[in-house]
Amino acid sequence: MKYPIKLDDNAILSYLWLGRIGVLNNQTFIEGVLLAPPGTIITYDLKSNKLSTYKYYELQYKAKIKDEKLATNIICYALIKSIKQVLKILPYEMKKNICIFLSGGLDSRTITYILKYQVNNLKALTFGTKKCDEIIIASHVAKKFGVEHVIEKYDLDQLANYAYETIRLSDGFDIVNAAQVVHELRMLLKNECQIFTSGFALDLTLGGSYIGGPIIRSVNELYSYILEKSSVFNHKELMSIVDSRLKYEILEVLRKFKKLVSLIPADNYLNRNDTFLLYTRVRRFTLYGSIILRNASEEILPNRIDC
Repeated sequence: MKYPIKLDDNAILSYLWLGRIGVLNNQTFIEGVLLAPPGTIITYDLKSNKLSTYKYYELQYKAKIKDEKLATNIICYALIKSIKQVLKILPYEMKKNICIFLSGGLDSRTITYILKYQVNNLKALTFGTKKCDEIIIASHVAKKFGVEHVIEKYDLDQLANYAYETIRLSDGFDIVNAAQVVHELRMLLKNECQIFTSGFALDLTLGGSYIGGPIIRSVNELYSYILEKSSVFNHKELMSIVDSRLKYEILEVLRKFKKLVSLIPADNYLNRNDTFLLYTRVRRFTLYGSIILRNASEEILPNRIDC
């Protein structure tokens, strides 16, 4: 007997509003088919014909240290120590071809500065379109640090050529907006890089990493901000493309979304923002972004840092 496939209208509207499935709950586009919750192992017992789940990881995201200067010193110390620990286990030959993805942001600038004093022949790679902020800032940073800098430019037409490979290599978890990952991996091979770091370090420790501009002071402001950053279409556009029977459902999705934002457990609005995005938009990705990277490379992660 084939499983009856019926599209979940609520999930489709949620995707159009919020840019991902599984934001409001574990729903997928098919009714009755659910995403596995983050950090969960699913076991199927052949004898009893039953599924069981075990949650091995639960994110608790809050600021434990209130002294900003002390927190900064601890983070820097732990970051330097963790990088040194990873470098210790790398063979000498591999250390000769270390690359860093340098975007010019705080994370990659910090990692580049630390690696500059730890390895020889460090190479920085920056990907982007002509005269974009990342290339301009990264060029200044690389020059300041005295690091070899390779700029790999691409355009939207070029990335569209990787659409098929992106879906195939990620088993459908990624879509064309992650096509730059395939391009980046090919450029790594072209530049003879054996070891690379994505440069992620401080987003999850400093808090509020996705928030800029005015400080958010209320749940309504946080709700509006996340909706603005997440939405694929605005309200007017969405109302114009959906069937009339679904227009009430659009407002229902918004109501559920607003309630979800108000219930986010965190000690301030900056951390609420990060917590929400980690539980929803980042939930289907690995620590280093696209699942393609994980399938194409071997990761070394410092899983314990003693401060």
